[in-house]
Amino acid sequence: MKFKKAAAAVLSVFTLGGMTGYGAPAVMDYPITAEAAGECYSFDSATGLLTLKGDVILDEIMNFEQKDAVKSIEAAEGTVFPESCRGLFADYVSCTSIELENADTSGTDNMAGMFSGCSALVSLDLSSFDTSSVENADNMFLDCYGLCRLRLGERFGDIAEGHCLPNVGWVNANDPFTIISGEKRYAELKNDGDNTYIAIGHVCGEALTWYYDADTKTLTVSGEGDMLDYSSDFPAPWNEYAEDIGKIVLPEKLTYIGENAFAYAENVSEVTIPASVTKVGTEAFASCYALRDVYIMGLDTVLDNKWIIYNRIGNTSDGYRPVFSGTIHGGVNSTAQKFAEDNGYKFETVICSVIWDPNGGSGTVVIYHQEELGSVYKIPECVFTPPENKIFDHWEIEGVVYEPGDTIVLEGDMTLVPIWKISDIRGDVNCDGSVNIADAVVLQRWLLAVPDTGLANWQNADICEDSRLDAFDMAMLRQLLTEND
Repeated sequence: MKFKKAAAAVLSVFTLGGMTGYGAPAVMDYPITAEAAGECYSFDSATGLLTLKGDVILDEIMNFEQKDAVKSIEAAEGTVFPESCRGLFADYVSCTSIELENADTSGTDNMAGMFSGCSALVSLDLSSFDTSSVENADNMFLDCYGLCRLRLGERFGDIAEGHCLPNVGWVNANDPFTIISGEKRYAELKNDGDNTYIAIGHVCGEALTWYYDADTKTLTVSGEGDMLDYSSDFPAPWNEYAEDIGKIVLPEKLTYIGENAFAYAENVSEVTIPASVTKVGTEAFASCYALRDVYIMGLDTVLDNKWIIYNRIGNTSDGYRPVFSGTIHGGVNSTAQKFAEDNGYKFETVICSVIWDPNGGSGTVVIYHQEELGSVYKIPECVFTPPENKIFDHWEIEGVVYEPGDTIVLEGDMTLVPIWKISDIRGDVNCDGSVNIADAVVLQRWLLAVPDTGLANWQNADICEDSRLDAFDMAMLRQLLTEND
């Protein structure tokens, strides 16, 4: 509770006003083209991706006419930044992602205003930046009010007040509950290695952060581990957007959804709770009036009895009822199914995809199957035709070995991959998994040096086991065929 009270106090202090842009040309009218290209960049207007390449020319990027259409920026391998990057990405106001891990900044001495005005930028990874030659970094992050995650590497140095990084209460991801950015308007960070810094207002767990995209009305939680619990005294940090949120995206490594986390997200109609979640806290989705479909992918997720209550049904006279009128989707014999049945809610089984990947094999085989989440699936016999000179060895699912006849409980979509091997059966000269007259034909052709006759595994033809192939092996193979008959 000390952290919660401190966080609330800090957040009330770090309220920033707007400032003017930095070093950018006026917005211009221009025709949108499918693609644009310059000496050091290419731009795809369909995706909004601006790709930097080669030796970056400052004027081309800083004065790019379509910059307000740029949604993301990335540096291709071999990209080299100029000596001066002053205002390089200034006022790319629609850009939400900048990936610069391939950029060489070792020769750059001026980064003043480099990202100024990038107000939609959420996360920035500068871990590959070398600022050892930088003499001026004033206003580097001016007006980057959306920035809530910043990664710096060993060669970056400290963030000074002059960098103008808005001080929204920054913490180190390794110690997410201790604010280290000082009390001034702009943050000061002592960077002593490879560190990730997070704005405390965007922390929702020791290793969890969040971001709300107002354009898509999407609340995205990122990271892993347990979410914090919330209450009326300590509301979720996205609470101010609750009535606007239309979609909630949860990470695959989330383990706990906190109490009251998404209460009053009244426009969310569907949510998927990942299989990694072991428990959903009290009233986590309470009063989510539009919620009609909840997909619970874990088979053993603990559901607090009040995790989804007070959801209004249409325009009823009493307004609120402690009931959920939608559908719970989950696995066979899962806690989700039991919860739905115990409370009289509609339940539907989630259908998983089971895909057989031929992995170089062939044949007229149905490779896409549908099975119920939580059902027991029996690993089938391999009916693919093996690649030439190969035989079936075993199945693999995400690197785990399975044999035909094994069973597995379906916990989600699954892909079976047959693993082929070269036959090591004595006498199987053509490596088709059996010893027959076809092997004798291949060996004879090879002994007679018939063109284009090869042996996939010559040891199979070395019947005499003397590390040489000759007529004696042919004779022994014929004897094997006689014995098999």
